[in-house]
Amino acid sequence: MEVTTQPSMVTFITMVMQLKVRFRRGWLSSGISEVDCEKVSCHSWGLSLLSFFFIEDKTLDAKRMAQMAIVHDLAEAIVGDITPSDSIPKAQKKLLELDAMKKICSACPDKSVAELILNLFEEYETDETKESQICHDLDKLEMLFTAYSYERGLRCQNERKALNLQTTPLQNEQEHARADAIDLNEFFLSCRGKIRDERCQQWYLEILQARTGATQLDEP
Repeated sequence: MEVTTQPSMVTFITMVMQLKVRFRRGWLSSGISEVDCEKVSCHSWGLSLLSFFFIEDKTLDAKRMAQMAIVHDLAEAIVGDITPSDSIPKAQKKLLELDAMKKICSACPDKSVAELILNLFEEYETDETKESQICHDLDKLEMLFTAYSYERGLRCQNERKALNLQTTPLQNEQEHARADAIDLNEFFLSCRGKIRDERCQQWYLEILQARTGATQLDEP
């Protein structure tokens, strides 16, 4: 028997707030600790912020892009972050996420809001409008900004530990070994040739250039 969800603000918000505790599991698989691992809600916020840079483009609906960014991973509140390592076929992943979105929207007490959320999700998944296509580009860029931040943060962390008199040489060596074992290059390679918008392509090149010269950057 299918369990129906009684619509209410408490039920809806409690459900979607699971994004605050859902890990972006690709980072965990690459050696990032749970303490440092990005949550899905942080990724959605970053993607929404990036959409602000299109607000002056009159050929786009930047407001809709920001809304799409907020809800594009909402299904993960229920199904979690499904990664390629889970070996779940794309078609099955889409069905799982669509079912999750319908459950989430059924809990929303405002039918117009629920309809908007589901429409935005389906538009993103279909990837046919200019707004959804740019959102997909920004989704990749937000991931790369995060990867770059992780790489830079690990270097700075090791530099601080090396200067800490209370840290033993052995502990320093272990921390350096842990950082060296974390290889995020696959994230950068996965986006090669897949970013379509010219502005996003420029930001992609900027990230790569910053990464190449990262050892010359000041500590944040």
